[in-house]
Order: sequence, then structure tokens, then C-alpha cells
Amino acid sequence: RSFDVKFDIHILAAFSSPWLSVSRRAGDGLCGRVYLLSNKAIHGYDPVAYFSEGKPVRVENDYSLKWNGATWLFAGTANRDKFKVSPKKFMPQYGGYCAWAASLGVTAPKVPDAWKIFDGRLYMFEPACVQCRWVVGGARKHIKAGDPNWLKFKTELSNYGIASRGGGRL
Repeated sequence: RSFDVKFDIHILAAFSSPWLSVSRRAGDGLCGRVYLLSNKAIHGYDPVAYFSEGKPVRVENDYSLKWNGATWLFAGTANRDKFKVSPKKFMPQYGGYCAWAASLGVTAPKVPDAWKIFDGRLYMFEPACVQCRWVVGGARKHIKAGDPNWLKFKTELSNYGIASRGGGRL
């Protein structure tokens, strides 16, 4: 698979932090603390399906919901309604950025078929090979590193007024 990777240097310069936002084209990247592709969260996959069906389900319909500055797509009204009641339960951790990268203090995009549900939370990865490293290297250890890194990043966004750009807060 090929894609054009663009580094959003303005985010690095603005925050003077190790966080890096990687996006593929205009309209992708950070918006309201959710990684977007073509203005869709999780590349247009249903977040609830990871839990209910145990696999990524690509959505090509009108069952959508705006939340946290992103458009979330669903395989049906039942999944949309579940998400609406408890979005944080189904939303990928670290705003949908790669969990491995978050544990290292940077952001990177993810692919919808590289994922893991761990302790009832959805984690996504880019590329798929880091998913194995994240699990084998000790998922709890990586979460312990990733959680404070993500909180620091969200705080930096809030300090610069970017967190509200896309809408809701986590």
C-alpha cells in the first residue's frame, strides 16, 4: 500500500514537544483529539463492531454520528445507539492514534485492521507489526507510558486552544 505522508510541523513548532501528528492528505490528522481520515474516525469503520463482532467492519451507509469533532460511522442503528450512550467505551484510546507510538511519546496514524481490545479498551496500531511488540513487550507497561503521554498532549492542545476546534472533550 502506498500513501503520501505529510508531517504537520506546525504542531511540533507550536508545542515544542515530542508529539508528532502524521496525516495522509488535507482533512486528515488531528481534529478535536481524534485521528481522522477523510473527516471520518477510524477510517470509516464501526467502533462498536470491534467489540460486538470481534473484527473491523467497514461502513458504507448513512448511520453516522458527530462526536468529539469527528464523524463516526456505524453498521446499523443499534451500534450507533450504543455508541451514543457511551462513546468513551467504544472510542479507540489515544484518539485513535497508534497505541505503540503513544507509549513512545509521539502520535502516528493507525490502520483499522491492526487493533487489540485490552481490559475492555480498544487500541489501534500502525503498522500491524507494532501490535505484536506492544502485546509481547507488555501491554500494561505500554499503557502506563501511553496514558500520561496522551494526557500531556491533550493538555498542550487545550493550552493552545486547539482541543475545542473540533467540538467535544474527552
